Amino acid sequence: VLASKQTYVVASPYPGLTAPIAVSAWGRQLRVNSATDTRLDQFLRAFRLGHQAPEHGGPCTGGLGTPAS
Repeated sequence: VLASKQTYVVASPYPGLTAPIAVSAWGRQLRVNSATDTRLDQFLRAFRLGHQAPEHGGPCTGGLGTPAS
Protein backbone atom coordinates (compact mmCIF):
# COMPACT_ATOMS: atom_id res chain seq x y z
CA VAL A 1 0.00 0.00 0.00
CA LEU A 2 2.81 2.44 0.82
CA ALA A 3 4.42 1.98 -2.58
CA SER A 4 1.15 2.30 -4.47
CA LYS A 5 0.36 5.68 -2.89
CA GLN A 6 3.67 7.40 -3.68
CA THR A 7 6.04 7.93 -6.55
CA TYR A 8 9.71 6.98 -6.20
CA VAL A 9 8.90 4.01 -3.97
CA VAL A 10 9.42 0.42 -5.06
CA ALA A 11 8.16 -2.60 -3.11
CA SER A 12 9.17 -6.18 -3.70
CA PRO A 13 9.13 -9.36 -1.62
CA TYR A 14 12.55 -10.75 -0.81
CA PRO A 15 13.10 -14.07 0.96
CA GLY A 16 15.34 -14.35 3.98
CA LEU A 17 14.95 -10.87 5.45
CA THR A 18 15.41 -10.56 9.20
CA ALA A 19 12.07 -8.72 9.47
CA PRO A 20 8.87 -8.98 7.43
CA ILE A 21 9.38 -5.43 6.13
CA ALA A 22 12.66 -3.66 5.42
CA VAL A 23 13.01 -0.26 3.76
CA SER A 24 16.29 1.09 2.41
CA ALA A 25 17.46 4.44 1.12
CA TRP A 26 21.09 5.20 0.28
CA GLY A 27 22.90 3.93 3.35
CA ARG A 28 19.87 3.88 5.65
CA GLN A 29 17.69 0.93 6.52
CA LEU A 30 14.69 0.35 8.75
CA ARG A 31 13.30 -3.07 9.64
CA VAL A 32 9.80 -3.38 11.07
CA ASN A 33 7.33 -6.16 11.81
CA SER A 34 4.16 -4.42 10.62
CA ALA A 35 3.10 -2.18 7.74
CA THR A 36 1.24 -0.07 10.30
CA ASP A 37 4.46 0.87 12.12
CA THR A 38 4.55 4.68 12.13
CA ARG A 39 8.30 4.66 11.52
CA LEU A 40 7.65 3.59 7.91
CA ASP A 41 5.91 6.86 7.13
CA GLN A 42 8.62 8.80 8.95
CA PHE A 43 11.32 7.00 6.95
CA LEU A 44 9.59 7.72 3.65
CA ARG A 45 9.12 11.39 4.51
CA ALA A 46 12.79 11.68 5.45
CA PHE A 47 14.39 9.77 2.58
CA ARG A 48 11.98 9.58 -0.39
CA LEU A 49 13.42 11.98 -2.97
CA GLY A 50 16.08 12.85 -0.41
CA HIS A 51 19.14 14.85 -1.30
CA GLN A 52 21.32 11.96 -0.11
CA ALA A 53 20.43 10.09 -3.32
CA PRO A 54 23.10 10.24 -6.03
CA GLU A 55 20.45 11.01 -8.65
CA HIS A 56 17.95 13.14 -6.74
CA GLY A 57 14.58 12.77 -8.45
CA GLY A 58 15.77 9.99 -10.77
CA PRO A 59 13.11 7.44 -11.77
CA CYS A 60 12.71 4.05 -10.10
CA THR A 61 12.24 2.26 -13.41
CA GLY A 62 14.21 0.03 -15.69
CA GLY A 63 15.10 -2.72 -13.23
CA LEU A 64 15.90 -6.10 -14.76
CA GLY A 65 15.89 -9.66 -13.52
CA THR A 66 15.09 -11.21 -10.18
CA PRO A 67 17.03 -10.67 -6.94
CA ALA A 68 19.38 -13.52 -6.08
CA SER A 69 18.45 -15.48 -2.99
